[in-house]
Amino acid sequence: YGEKGDAVRIEKVVYTGREGKSSRGCPIAKWVVRRSSETEKLMCLVRHRLGHRCAHAVIIILIMAWEGVPAALGDKLYRELSDTLTQYGNPTSRRCGLNDDRTCACQGRDSETCGASFSFGCSWSMYFNGCKYARSKIPRKFRLQGERPEQEDKLRDNFQNLATEVAPLYEKLAPQAFRNQ
Repeated sequence: YGEKGDAVRIEKVVYTGREGKSSRGCPIAKWVVRRSSETEKLMCLVRHRLGHRCAHAVIIILIMAWEGVPAALGDKLYRELSDTLTQYGNPTSRRCGLNDDRTCACQGRDSETCGASFSFGCSWSMYFNGCKYARSKIPRKFRLQGERPEQEDKLRDNFQNLATEVAPLYEKLAPQAFRNQ
């Protein structure tokens, strides 16, 4: 990639053994990682493999290319995805929606305005003991509420275009991982 010096930051992941929680039991981030300056182009998260003292004892678990997606594309995707998903998406129930005592809803209680997560693509089904699409004659990988093939196609195209855009950078930064896809 050619970056060095202040353009590359390396952060070591520290295992804490438990989730971050507030005094009320609400999920809370233990660390927030931000870009240190415009000079920083890459940030790598690394982790030490327990019990290893070899040349491969430290592994990279994330490479963040701060400018990996052009701003115009990122803005366009944000507008289109937030519009499509808020109207037609099937939100995934998340553990962080309520605390354990169910006394706090940090993400909000109103389904129209609360935080939401969406999941698409292949996933394992315990009922089929395989991919949930294995038995589908026409799999809908970007399934939305109701029959909305035009919106599902738009969603698929947006994610496919994003993958096409970042693929050359991915191949350059992590060639072995890229070849494993």
